[in-house]
Amino acid sequence: MMFKDTAVRWSAAKGVARIAHRLPSSYVEQILDNLLDFYAIYGSSAPPTELPVTAEVPWHGATLAFAELARKNLIPARRLRDVMTWMSKV
Repeated sequence: MMFKDTAVRWSAAKGVARIAHRLPSSYVEQILDNLLDFYAIYGSSAPPTELPVTAEVPWHGATLAFAELARKNLIPARRLRDVMTWMSKV
């Protein structure tokens, strides 16, 4: 079942990727840093099933944004380790 807010986050993620696609790579790096901050702010050593409720929405949104950025091949190879470290916790 897809919730209404999921569709909104997915649309926002697609919009971020479309905008990033038109920006210089230095700006894309800043977008990646900010998305990684969503994970870091709410991150913990606990498994995702034990995340606080306040972490679920930002983690989901950031995950969708990374998926869209990856789909458009906007994540540089040198940044994949950073992204995958957090994504593997989701």
